[in-house]
Amino acid sequence: MIVNGDKPFLRRVDGAWLACASPWAGKENWQTRVNVPRGGVCFVERGEHDAIRPLNAREVTDRIVAQIDPALDVARVDRQLRLIDRLISKVSCYLLACTVSPEAARLSYETLSGKEDWDDESQA
Repeated sequence: MIVNGDKPFLRRVDGAWLACASPWAGKENWQTRVNVPRGGVCFVERGEHDAIRPLNAREVTDRIVAQIDPALDVARVDRQLRLIDRLISKVSCYLLACTVSPEAARLSYETLSGKEDWDDESQA
């Protein structure tokens, strides 16, 4: 299931982080209106081959700040940074450098879920 094909929201509910749909579903409009526990956060970029690696706190912060609306006042910046700190202290974050191959999807699924039950037929 694809929760959101572009910019999903992350919500903190009762101390748990959930991934949910947002108004931005990408050009394909891939979106399922659900709130699901996240397996992690995966930033995606094009690569020469498929590889995934954990990100350190600085790398995660830089990438998240680039995705949010800039704060116009100091109090809002402070709230945003505290929220980012909570997120990265509880959620594993990765960088997936990938091609457009199905193997990239398998790699991210297995890394974020901790499972090796990918079924190529059902994922096609």
